[in-house]
Parts: sequence; structure tokens; C-alpha cells
Amino acid sequence: MRPLVVCKAGKPVLTQEHINDLALGLKDFPDFIRQGIIEYLDVNEENNCFIALSEKEVRLGTTHMEIDPFTILGVVAGLIPYPHHN
Repeated sequence: MRPLVVCKAGKPVLTQEHINDLALGLKDFPDFIRQGIIEYLDVNEENNCFIALSEKEVRLGTTHMEIDPFTILGVVAGLIPYPHHN
């Protein structure tokens, strides 16, 4: 399973206000999950999703967006230094 930002109507639900609240400590990651801003998807759910790699690639039919491009490998693999250099 990996976390993804939810997209609705061709736009990410996550806004700059949410990011500012996170930086100020007013909200945390579990708050975003409870509010439906971020969802954890498993491999079977990903088969039915249209996931954008970045915000500029979000289109009308996009269902989710990567939090960061390196998270496409998953949370644990994202901790490995230079995973894209094999």
C-alpha cells in the first residue's frame, strides 16, 4: 500500500492551505487521511485508478496524484538512497 493524493474534478484535493497548516503544525498526516485528502491504495485498487505523477499531469479523469515522484516505488523503497540508480 502507498499513500496518494485524491483528485476530484481534475484537481488535487490537497491545496496550498493544507500544506501551510502542515508546516505550522496545525494539521498532520493522519488529519489528511481522515479528511479524505490522502488515501492509501493497494495494488488491486491501483488497477482501476488513473494516477498522475505530478500536478501538471492531472487531467479531468485523474483519480489520484503521487505525493512525490519517488513514492511511486512505495513508502519503504522511498527510504532507500538513490533507488533509481541501479
